Amino acid sequence: MGISPRKVPSSHHGIKPAWANCDNVWSVAPILVMIIDLVALGLTLGGVKGSFRFAFGVAFGLLVPGWSVVGLMKLGNPALEFSLSVGTSLALDMVGAQILMTAHWWNLTGLEIIMGALVFPLLVWQLSAFWKPKNTK
Repeated sequence: MGISPRKVPSSHHGIKPAWANCDNVWSVAPILVMIIDLVALGLTLGGVKGSFRFAFGVAFGLLVPGWSVVGLMKLGNPALEFSLSVGTSLALDMVGAQILMTAHWWNLTGLEIIMGALVFPLLVWQLSAFWKPKNTK
């Protein structure tokens, strides 16, 4: 019960969308998660305040840490991968917060920076696997 490839819509000029080389739309998830990670990390390091940073902070906390682990498994079921990503993210966020509280270093901004830096190599690894040319034989 895997994901079936979706039909790629063609434009009026014969130009296909950027994700046309993908097997399906769900395979662009590593790119979206990397964008969320970089934007949230940039907003945090830049000291930006407001609802825009809040939205990216929530998206970061709910998706990025879990996807960095679950995305490596390539389960092939979007609903399962999404739910496991959110659950794993919440667990990793709580463990990270508890470690910082125990060490008396609690700071939400610090947690976001540490978590973003720790998951970044895993996300880059997923993207490097994503961009490898597929064997067409």
